Amino acid sequence: MLEHNRGKVKATKNYRPIKLIYYEAFCVKLDTIRREKYLKTTQGKRMIKLMLKESIK
Repeated sequence: MLEHNRGKVKATKNYRPIKLIYYEAFCVKLDTIRREKYLKTTQGKRMIKLMLKESIK
């Protein structure tokens, strides 16, 4: 979070300050990669928007 808010991450540099509204943790890196890929799909984006509807107004 500190690196994001300090502008050190290209992907989020123009969207500061960043506020954490959702967090998932995995024990196995492969599971993390698989979940991230899913969340970047149309279905995954739709699911996360529906799930966090009140948080991302």
